[in-house]
Amino acid sequence: ADSRNTSGQTSPLSLAAKEGHKSVLRLLAEWGSIAANLQDLSGQSPLSEAAARGNEGAVQLLVERDDMAANSQDSSGQTPVLWAARRVHEAIVQ
Repeated sequence: ADSRNTSGQTSPLSLAAKEGHKSVLRLLAEWGSIAANLQDLSGQSPLSEAAARGNEGAVQLLVERDDMAANSQDSSGQTPVLWAARRVHEAIVQ
């Protein structure tokens, strides 16, 4: 589950976070050995993906993880909160 797709761009956790699939996120979390902060080719973590797209439920599930780096920066220096703010996802910013 820590692997990336065939083009090396995203992991299953990032894809589930980006699309807001909370049930898949829960299932992956149950496996326990999932790298929560694995970044895609642009340096975005699963949390950044979820925050940028306004997926509140996914963000909540991810920040509850003990191993989540909530303030991690992508390759452009953006954090998950900055992505949410730029896209006007107020509930996530709060």
